[in-house]
Amino acid sequence: MVFANARSLNNKTDEPAALLDRHHAFRNASAIGITESWLNDNINDNAVNFDGYDVFRTDRDPIVTGKNKGGGCLWLINRKWCTNTTIHCKYCSELEILHLKCRPHFLPREINVITLIVVYCVPESNTVCRRLLDDIIDNCTAKHPETATIVVGDLNHVRLKHVNQYVDFHTRESRMLDLCYSNIVDAYKAYKLPPLGASDHNAVQLVPTYICKHSESNTTLDECGVEQCRAAFDTTDWTELLAVDIDTAVDTVLEYIDFTVATSSTTKSFWANHNSKPWLTKEISDAIKRLYEAKKHGDSSQSKCAQKTTKSF
Repeated sequence: MVFANARSLNNKTDEPAALLDRHHAFRNASAIGITESWLNDNINDNAVNFDGYDVFRTDRDPIVTGKNKGGGCLWLINRKWCTNTTIHCKYCSELEILHLKCRPHFLPREINVITLIVVYCVPESNTVCRRLLDDIIDNCTAKHPETATIVVGDLNHVRLKHVNQYVDFHTRESRMLDLCYSNIVDAYKAYKLPPLGASDHNAVQLVPTYICKHSESNTTLDECGVEQCRAAFDTTDWTELLAVDIDTAVDTVLEYIDFTVATSSTTKSFWANHNSKPWLTKEISDAIKRLYEAKKHGDSSQSKCAQKTTKSF
């Protein structure tokens, strides 16, 4: 994810298009949040329409704010990441908010929806703005306990409580104004990017800290281990273990058997995905790969054979 204070997209639409095409941070971003877009009703969505992205925007209301220039928030949602996105709410006053709900193509099992909120707080923002943002986050968490809520944008002097903040560097001269909050601990690592065009705010890239793989171990008792257990049990003086009351004898014998099997077993460590299915063994995985390769090369006979093998499991 990337977010930035653009200070007008009207005069720099070519630069975001080039970044989305060439810069890895923008090209690989699932979502891009923009504050101070400076767009208005006279500017059509086609002016900020980029290939492969859905555009969601809220412009500054001159009647409500009394200002004809500045402000505005915008989200660019990568269609490769999500095509099921809805606008939950828009808000424009001393605080400008664009609140989206996304159901991406793939999500961790413990998360059912992602809430994206881009915010622009005017320099005169006060505790009323903070309370409004806190209420929005609390309502999201209360209605959808399994949601991942992410708040990004130019918050100026507003600081939120009870949520995690990831940006730890200055984003405008010696001040830290562009921040990212989330209800997930250590969800992102923030990196500083160059400003968009002549903007005086650095862009920020958020890289997930989620580790796709973790270490697991598998303990097996091979034929050699079975022979070791048999030899140990054959040479054991069971009368010594049983020369106590029945409860103590049962506990002692079971612990001794567990200890003997554990010392005779072989333990292997391997890397596994967090969403790995316990029934997906190496044999099944190899069969699925052979089926995929056969279909990829258009080999119908190999495809039928591989499909038959896969179904046999």
